Amino acid sequence: MTVDKPVDLHVHSAYSSDGQYPPAELIRMAEDIGLAAVALTDHDEVAGLPEFMAAAEASSVEAVPGVELTCDFGERWVHVLGYFIDGEAEAMRHALDELTEARRTQAVGRLANLRGLGIVVDEEKLAEEARGQPPVGPVIGRVVLNEAANDGHPLLAELRRPPKSTAPYFHFDRDLLAHGKPAYFPVKRLSPAEAVEVIRAAGGAAVFAHPGDRFRLPQDEAVFADLAAAGMAGIEAYCSYHDEEQGPAFEALARKLGLVATAGSDFHGPAVKPHVALGGVTHNPYAIVDELRARRPAEAVK
Repeated sequence: MTVDKPVDLHVHSAYSSDGQYPPAELIRMAEDIGLAAVALTDHDEVAGLPEFMAAAEASSVEAVPGVELTCDFGERWVHVLGYFIDGEAEAMRHALDELTEARRTQAVGRLANLRGLGIVVDEEKLAEEARGQPPVGPVIGRVVLNEAANDGHPLLAELRRPPKSTAPYFHFDRDLLAHGKPAYFPVKRLSPAEAVEVIRAAGGAAVFAHPGDRFRLPQDEAVFADLAAAGMAGIEAYCSYHDEEQGPAFEALARKLGLVATAGSDFHGPAVKPHVALGGVTHNPYAIVDELRARRPAEAVK
């Protein structure tokens, strides 16, 4: 029965420029491993949802239409997931247009900063890898690290050795492009509270993604309490970013705040995150899907 099967509520497709598989292929893969439901949550993008939803109709897998919005929290970038969204809602379209433009501006700035550090970036190869989208950090990393002219560059040396060599493009993003890193380039994005508002305006339930990547408990509890008061529906407690202590801690915080504790792998495919498998998360029963569905704004339930 569906209720006895697990789910994965954080999955990226090729419509995220760092994702690997087409949406329909993700449905097939989810069915092959026995998932009851899977959510497509591409970065600031909903173009893959029609293919995703159509593919699910011919399968045993429930498709949850979603998105992952990139946000600024002070000097930290964070992500807010939206579930059961209407990707064509006016508020969502406006937000996605602005986020795409911010990503494009940031990409130009990042490339200029990388060149200033003596790192070669082949723009033709980068455009090919990004598949017409503004290139995100891991995509830039793939082009940079596979460019022979960059062999021996001191800023890239650590990425070529274990343990970072197991996921070098992921670590390139964090080590060179994040705030305070050598090629960082700032842009203005939504705040998490604004992202919650956009998701709710699109009929969805908002969930804070992999919070342990940026926040620590108990000192940062107020961040989540404020977002709960703003209408946030849940916290992604179990994910590939959290260790065995963080998962239960964020689950407890979610329960304390009256929120849904969710689970998602953040699967992109082995090209970017070889350490993250589809469905590779614990504490992921189908009941989470029903809990999130029930947290949609009242007008979306009619």
